[in-house]
Amino acid sequence: MTVGARIRSRRKECGLTLKMLSVKCNISVSFLSDIEHGRRNPSLDKLRAIAEGLDTTVSQLLGEEDTTKKKGQLQQEVFYRSKDMSLEFREVLEKIEDFDSWSHEDKKELLTYLELKEKMRDNK
Repeated sequence: MTVGARIRSRRKECGLTLKMLSVKCNISVSFLSDIEHGRRNPSLDKLRAIAEGLDTTVSQLLGEEDTTKKKGQLQQEVFYRSKDMSLEFREVLEKIEDFDSWSHEDKKELLTYLELKEKMRDNK
């Protein structure tokens, strides 16, 4: 697997779009796309920024570390790194982990619920 393919794979595991990663790394979307497709190679500084944006290491992106962990384990590591995160919040993240695959109706229902909950909190 190439560096670009590992970056793309990790980006998707983290649930990030090219635009989201671009903002986190301060690297243009087109340059990131070119890296992922093997059209360009990042400098070490850019690779460090990408690794930081993907919450991983340069070594992992270069394929030098063991990357045999399952996709779910990698996502959990990203979500659960903060020691300040409550157990309830972790449970919520687990339940919406595959949000992109939800139907439009389910997404709208969740959004409506969250908006109502926010209004209820504001009225207390």
